[in-house]
Amino acid sequence: MQKIQVNKTIEFKPKGLFKNGHFQTIYSSVFFNLPNLNNSKILQVKINEEATLECEYNQAIDSKKKACIILVHGLEGSAKSNFIISTATKLLNKGFDVLRMNMRNCGNTFHLSKTLYNAGLSGDVKKLIIYCQKELGHNNIFVAGFSLGANTVLKLAGETSPHDLSVLKGVVAVSPPLDLLECSMEVIKPKNKIYDNYYLKRLKKTYQQKKKYTPELIDTSLLKKIKNMYDFDDLITAPSFGYKDAKDYYYHNSSLDFIENIKVKTLIIQAKDDPIIPFASTEKAIKINNPHIKYLVTDSGGHVGFINSSKLSKDDLDIHWAENRIVEFVENFF
Repeated sequence: MQKIQVNKTIEFKPKGLFKNGHFQTIYSSVFFNLPNLNNSKILQVKINEEATLECEYNQAIDSKKKACIILVHGLEGSAKSNFIISTATKLLNKGFDVLRMNMRNCGNTFHLSKTLYNAGLSGDVKKLIIYCQKELGHNNIFVAGFSLGANTVLKLAGETSPHDLSVLKGVVAVSPPLDLLECSMEVIKPKNKIYDNYYLKRLKKTYQQKKKYTPELIDTSLLKKIKNMYDFDDLITAPSFGYKDAKDYYYHNSSLDFIENIKVKTLIIQAKDDPIIPFASTEKAIKINNPHIKYLVTDSGGHVGFINSSKLSKDDLDIHWAENRIVEFVENFF
């Protein structure tokens, strides 16, 4: 594998309604749908006695590059999330193998884990990297996370020494909630009620479904007390993992506190108009001035949106600008 060479990145300049962060965010989650990938191999990876992850593995037809990219979805997503499928398809076409992770319980895997999932389970991703090396034979591994998954992979990068995990060659984070408390406070604001309601409804449904598999660990009576996503983390997520409250959970798992220690090549993609993530947290990260991290900051793009203009996309893989930067990032290593 050659030393990374950074090429000039395609400009991101959306047109019309796509200049609006809310439109970018909603369009990408509602109107962007893809069929599942064919020839996926289902893999079950044991994390510990309480958790096993089910992942989907696809091998490129022409995999001369001998690398695997692990894709990590966001809150209430799965290995079949639209941007995960889209990114995987492009990576496969470029000759890279792809492992699409389901976080604990996600992708209808309630039966495989006793616990819920949270933004800080970086150890789960580390176990997948080791699995990719030992069981799948990969020595060049990259991880790319979106939203909640982006926080997880950045935390992993900050915790991991290159000597400890030498097969990890690069990390990409798209729309990471670097400061979990700031993001939680932002999403519960009245102006963002559409997002708070959407995710809270899904979180509550997941929690109720989990009761069928681990009834002794699930107290659905708590749901009556929960009015927003902060409440969910405060009453359910935090205590489920031994934290005293939401603030304690956020304090220990915000990737912003791990940025300084990252020593692997890392790309962070963030939009200033992300309606869920205050750009102030990204500014804090940039000021740390870690030489191993490159930032691609755009004025617009929303939250995991980044739909580019059709004109500029003619020189790119397609209109999904952030996904294409992941492909570009990995390709630049070869």
